[in-house]
Amino acid sequence: MEELNEGKTSNMEEKPPMEVIRRPSKEAFDQLDLCIKAHGAFKNAFEKYIKICLDDSFTYVQINFWARDYFKAKKVSESTSLRIRQDLVKIVKKETKDLELEAIDKMLDTQIKTDLQIMKSLKWPVRPYDVWSFQSADKRFGLEYATRMPAQIVANALYFFTEQGDTIIDPMAGGGVVGDVCKRMQRLCKMYDVNPIREDVHKLDITQGFPDIEADLVFWDPPYYKKIDYGPDSISMRPKDQFLNVFKKAAKEIQSKRIALLVSDYDDEYNNNSQDNVFIHDYINQFDDWRVLRIIQCPLTTEQIRASQYYNYVKNKKLFRLGRYLVIFQHA
Repeated sequence: MEELNEGKTSNMEEKPPMEVIRRPSKEAFDQLDLCIKAHGAFKNAFEKYIKICLDDSFTYVQINFWARDYFKAKKVSESTSLRIRQDLVKIVKKETKDLELEAIDKMLDTQIKTDLQIMKSLKWPVRPYDVWSFQSADKRFGLEYATRMPAQIVANALYFFTEQGDTIIDPMAGGGVVGDVCKRMQRLCKMYDVNPIREDVHKLDITQGFPDIEADLVFWDPPYYKKIDYGPDSISMRPKDQFLNVFKKAAKEIQSKRIALLVSDYDDEYNNNSQDNVFIHDYINQFDDWRVLRIIQCPLTTEQIRASQYYNYVKNKKLFRLGRYLVIFQHA
């Protein structure tokens, strides 16, 4: 951690509360180190940190400040820092009725919210069923891209299949919708793409190997097969066997508790090229050693159909492809 000189604060924008600026003891900071190393099992260490600070006459507000300062200096993600520090609020509720609780809540900038509170503030409905239909993408999340999925789909997937503080991997990030939603919902997200368009997306061709990272969920929105050419090295225009092999290979390499795969069917019956058809069962069959936990229908919006197309399809007795599915896999 960056050392502080006597009488000076760190270079953080926020200054330590109260007039007397002093640091907790090394013993207290040792407990914060244990919090970082313990991952999810940090409760005992953080309670010891609080007790040491209280014994040294630190206020709860100061205790919260120094924990936040320390975690930031150690490059702990804000979501993890919040997860750890929110226990402080619970302890204060039990032990004090003064204004410190209100002060701590203010210092946390109301970021300690439940998923439901976050989704409500964003006006995103929770869908407790297996059809998630959203008429448009939320343009607050992700950059303009060839295709932009509704952030609401990501939010519902995170709500039902992960917890705050979990690690999410997006191997084909595109405009970054998944990463933006994860940040808002207090998840850590690692984003990759073969043609990155954002600084927080790492360049990676997953055909050469999936990220060697343990995760709680892989949210994978692959390019639509044969529908759009996404640029150099994209798998979208590859022959069918090569396209599907990308999923088979990745399924063996993924180190995650679950996978959320967002895919749609492709058929070329109208051009008599049925050998190129790729349906949902073709994707599922690539995931050996994984079992399907849930299949959720996430239909594409009808807004993408122009009036001229509509009448042409009606006249020629053709069907638009609006089906899309979110397949949730869990390791068998």
